[in-house]
Amino acid sequence: MKELIIHKWWISNDMQAFTTIDDKLIKVIEPGKYNLHDGPDFLGTTIEVDGIKLIGNTEIHICEEDYRRHRHIENPHFTNVILHVFCFPASKPILEIPFRIQVSPEIILNDNNNKQNYQFSYDDLLLEGICRLRQIGNQLINDFASNDLIFTLYISLFRAMGLKDNAIPMTMLANKISYKIFYDRYNLNEIKVAYLFASGLYNEINPSIEMISKKYQLLPLSKDIWMHKGIRPNAYPIIRIPKAVECFYYLVNEADFFHKLIINGCDFWFKKLNKILTIENKKIILANCILPLRIWYAERYGLMNLMEHIINEGSKYDAENNKLIEKACQDLNLDIKSLNLIQAQGVLSLIKKGMIRSDFGKNMIT
Repeated sequence: MKELIIHKWWISNDMQAFTTIDDKLIKVIEPGKYNLHDGPDFLGTTIEVDGIKLIGNTEIHICEEDYRRHRHIENPHFTNVILHVFCFPASKPILEIPFRIQVSPEIILNDNNNKQNYQFSYDDLLLEGICRLRQIGNQLINDFASNDLIFTLYISLFRAMGLKDNAIPMTMLANKISYKIFYDRYNLNEIKVAYLFASGLYNEINPSIEMISKKYQLLPLSKDIWMHKGIRPNAYPIIRIPKAVECFYYLVNEADFFHKLIINGCDFWFKKLNKILTIENKKIILANCILPLRIWYAERYGLMNLMEHIINEGSKYDAENNKLIEKACQDLNLDIKSLNLIQAQGVLSLIKKGMIRSDFGKNMIT
């Protein structure tokens, strides 16, 4: 894919200084001529390093690993590449290139936004979507528990399963019961009833639930906090709560689940939930829980080679059904059916920033 937004940003950065990924200071004298043919993206880039001017070519990618994946190392057209610019570094650096610059997507996007550039390509939306998912991940960690990622996963999953109308009550419910209940010797039905009892929506209690209630000191929430009005029956909390319990139950009972989820993605888990979750449900969990936490983990522990896998996982799903996104796409003359899940998150980000004028913006849940 063409990283057009980074190309536009790069053209405007002549006479700018950058620090390479190995802490060398370079000054861009001339970004080079934009190459529309085979070979590097920019030809004749002039840089200055330690007072010495060097001329060569520049290649640009979103992920550094694309340089290797696209077999540029073996391509004679790329022999004179002296500079590689990217957003996400590879776990195995490409040392054949003398200078490597990592640039935050936020810097690129903010620079373009400041220029009042309101024509957004699919690549623009992809980068904007990655930034939004990163922000969601950081917010989840800050709001819940940065020292316990499984707890953050647990809370954010329940919140996502609450959908828009019952997100807050579902968060309160999850905070009320330790996720360690899933590691105790209770069967799935017992755990479901315990959560329904704690929600205040279920009054019947049997000896095993009474024991769980005493162990976890459960005091039921007020049933008045739950929203029923104006939502579809399959979104009623008494239905969504058991589904959330079942989702987390099947996750934590998978051998080595955390490694599989963070490193390899959620295909193994979603397949088990095909009878529980709709495609739209899966999209909501991905956008508001799984992808943000995977991005946070990748950046926190330096596993940037995961970024391409994370992007591919999000790109397998179409944009979620959302009136905000649909209206914005009409305004931008974009086909919503052509957007993937991450690009749709980019649309939401632009609405939040005020870059896309939408009457729905005032109703947006951020």
